[in-house]
Amino acid sequence: MTAALALALTVAVTGLSSALEGWDWWLLAVFTAFVALGVAGWVRGLTRFRVIPPLAALAAVLVLLTLRFAADTAIFWVIPTFDSVDRFGELTLAGQLGIAQSIVPAAATEGMLFIIALGIGVVAVTLDTVALPLRSPALSGIPLLVVVAIPSVVQRELSSVFTFVFTASAWLLVLWVDRRRPQPGSAVTVGAFVVVGALIAAPVLAGLQPDSSGTRAAAGLQVGVNPMVNLGNDLRRADPFVALTYTTSRESGHYLRMVTLDQFDGLQWEPTGVVVDRDNTMDRIAEPPGLSDAVVRESVTTDVEVGSTVGRWLPVPYPPVEVDGLVGDWFWEPDGLSIRADNTYIRWQEYTVESAWLRPTAEQLRAVGQRVPEPVQQYTHLPVDVADNIRAATDEVTGGLSTAYEKAIALQDYFRNGDFDYSEDAPVEDGYDGDGLAVISKFLEVRKGYCVHFASSMAVMARLAGIPARVAVGFLPGVVETDEQTREDYYLVTSHDMHAWPELFFEGVGWVPFEPTPGRGVLPNYEAPVVDDPATPNVDESRPVPASTGAPAPTVRDGDLPSERPGPDGADVVDWAPVLWTIGITAASLLVVFAPASWRRFIRSRRLLSHSPEQFWQELRDTATDFGIPAPDTETARAFATRLEEIGEVRGEQLDRLRDAVELHSYAEHAGALLVREIAVGPADAREVIARIESGHGLLQRLRALLLPLSLIPRRTDETRSI
Repeated sequence: MTAALALALTVAVTGLSSALEGWDWWLLAVFTAFVALGVAGWVRGLTRFRVIPPLAALAAVLVLLTLRFAADTAIFWVIPTFDSVDRFGELTLAGQLGIAQSIVPAAATEGMLFIIALGIGVVAVTLDTVALPLRSPALSGIPLLVVVAIPSVVQRELSSVFTFVFTASAWLLVLWVDRRRPQPGSAVTVGAFVVVGALIAAPVLAGLQPDSSGTRAAAGLQVGVNPMVNLGNDLRRADPFVALTYTTSRESGHYLRMVTLDQFDGLQWEPTGVVVDRDNTMDRIAEPPGLSDAVVRESVTTDVEVGSTVGRWLPVPYPPVEVDGLVGDWFWEPDGLSIRADNTYIRWQEYTVESAWLRPTAEQLRAVGQRVPEPVQQYTHLPVDVADNIRAATDEVTGGLSTAYEKAIALQDYFRNGDFDYSEDAPVEDGYDGDGLAVISKFLEVRKGYCVHFASSMAVMARLAGIPARVAVGFLPGVVETDEQTREDYYLVTSHDMHAWPELFFEGVGWVPFEPTPGRGVLPNYEAPVVDDPATPNVDESRPVPASTGAPAPTVRDGDLPSERPGPDGADVVDWAPVLWTIGITAASLLVVFAPASWRRFIRSRRLLSHSPEQFWQELRDTATDFGIPAPDTETARAFATRLEEIGEVRGEQLDRLRDAVELHSYAEHAGALLVREIAVGPADAREVIARIESGHGLLQRLRALLLPLSLIPRRTDETRSI
């Protein structure tokens, strides 16, 4: 039985793989389940007390959680202390935040791993308790159903019929293994109930999920490991979400970069694999790679409040010098100086960024020539199968130019000179959406696309021209709004401001941004002289500068804002993700709590509908058992009825008719059928006696009998059953 339960729980847990990345969480969950079930089975062989094995299993789960998550706070690494309890509380809160804000499939954080291990441990102990001490293996299907229904609660598309079917099959194996009290009819009935209920629960629970249109509870903006993947969908939203707001010491807004994509395999741009370095703290961010002291820089302070945006990459001006006010563990990666969270998310973060405003001149950029330092030569690599039209376009634009800067400006002008059109829909309609070589080749022919196509195309063409290049992803500066209460200006950045742009490397200057996307962003002008006023941006005033939110700019009204925390206008708003999770967890808990009562009521209804005196009498015995009145199988009907009358529980003609009918039915044999019909007992008699037994007890006793019916615990099979 223990092995069958372990198999069923393993199958059910595997269904969570549609919502979680990797397999570290699965190994931890399965190991926790095996430890709980194994310890319970081992202890059961050492004692006859039924309550000890489940308690031992719970203790084993606690020891395992302590060793895995709080060993430094425990005695001998396994005995929890009050500090361990505090650690568990912190992990629970962090896990709840991670669950509410994760992008599926999500990478399990420490907090999420703790909740998974704790939850599976409790489920394993529940399965063992129901199937063995309570001897009701059929009820084990309920906690299994809770586990397999979790992906459906997270997102509609994550539900899998195969998971339900395989888990139901493993649960039927549990019923087959249990041969001590065979009830094939009950097994089939409960089996059908669980399987059908599971299949119905998936779409019903999934229907609670918020949609991306914002018409119901808004999920907000979600930024994954590679923000380029969903960038087009974010731009095509009918109603923009508020991603963040910020104020800055500059007189103009600036780009907020999240991550750089520097690895290109011909299919897509990706960030370099992130290695967590906890020494890279926010109070000492390194100097930008390749930057010399010759470049003019000014210190800028930016206060950022992130809204309903989920992700691990922090939006900051480049290059950041110091970040203060963040909650959680954050680190910066050395190449792109991107800032990433290890165990939390950017959602609702409020922080201050000290950054450097770099203002290189055209002379400095021209002076580099075509030199490519050894550390950045890898950023000129491309696959060998670059399409001919991409090579031809690169040669046409950059041919005859002698410096990397001249080639970069020529590439930027090539995309912005009017021959290309900005379109978020054309790539989808014509089937070339993405950032791979095949997409770029098609894009150069159609000449319609959005920032992903312009940025990736210029980066590839720059590499073909021998210039180290990568793609940055983040937000445009946004639009200026005025707080109605404070009358202070701030920048509002929405999901329509998600943006990608290329960065090219120049020795002595470092990574320099360019803007090839027409109709979007701010066009940099490195030809403009550097002035003494640091508030004057290096923007080409001779060219029209489009609004940072695009052309045409989306209108964001107060009524369009998604449900979130109080925004700049002070309106109280609600984040529905934790609410939905609370509802789901509460519903699952209620399902487990009321499962015994539901099953007990099902048994009673079946007996009363049978019109059998023996079934009536058996229900009377079980009702007495639920209230703590002994009803041994070896006691005759007359003796049991007499004892009920003596203790004052119940008396009357209904009890007498039931007793006489059972005796005649049991002992008269052939003549019994006629005599029983003459007595004429029915369900009403049984219900009246049951009601009198229940009315003889207080509210707490009735509640205990309802939620914890003792009659569900099977009697020993070696006892002789008689009426």
